[in-house]
Amino acid sequence: MPEGTIPHLDEIVRLAAPGEPFVVSLVGRSMHPALREGDQLVVDPPGGRPRLGDVIVFPYAGRMLAHRVIGCGADGILAAGDASTGQRERVRFERVVGVVRAARRNGRPLWRPSSRMRALFLRLRLAVVYRMRMGRPA
Repeated sequence: MPEGTIPHLDEIVRLAAPGEPFVVSLVGRSMHPALREGDQLVVDPPGGRPRLGDVIVFPYAGRMLAHRVIGCGADGILAAGDASTGQRERVRFERVVGVVRAARRNGRPLWRPSSRMRALFLRLRLAVVYRMRMGRPA
């Protein structure tokens, strides 16, 4: 199974009540360490535009991915797995299947999105980008 995918998500979305949250299991390691293979993701249908730091679910290259929003523009989103070293996906707003509201590991709550968590994520991401650019020749 490809990294960071959610098996059978298209079928789950089709069977879910319109506008209602649904739960899926994550496969792969692209969201490690925040999310791990087997974690249960509670996904809300899109209700407005995702924000920086949100984890979104979207179709990409014939599979469904759960990746974090690292940039937003007028025409869409830039998303990447937390464990990604360079791969980014451009996603049009209308292609977003949902936003991860919460996660559970072994039946226990793992995390819920919050502005504090988003701020921490963004600071960490900026520090990594800064270090990567400083290490490159001009």
